[in-house]
Amino acid sequence: MKILTEPKNDLVKQYRKLFAMEGVDLIFENDALEEIIERAMKRRTGARALRSIMESVLTELMFSLPDDQKLEQCIVTRYSVEGKTQPVLIRSGEKKAA
Repeated sequence: MKILTEPKNDLVKQYRKLFAMEGVDLIFENDALEEIIERAMKRRTGARALRSIMESVLTELMFSLPDDQKLEQCIVTRYSVEGKTQPVLIRSGEKKAA
């Protein structure tokens, strides 16, 4: 968890900054981060797997960001990391997550 959230240029900050460049607030639920860690441990590739897993969850969405001008918030959940659902997307005019 420390690798994902504590270094000066941690992965969570990097992705949040990429999304912020498009005006989108990226949120990772704690369960989502725990699932990313569990998957990385199963791969036995150490911290390198963390970026790969995050990319698999967010890459498609990152390419669609410039076309979705109303998108304000993206919430990554455990289910989206597991591939069961897409991240929760909040567009302008919709209720934001707390």
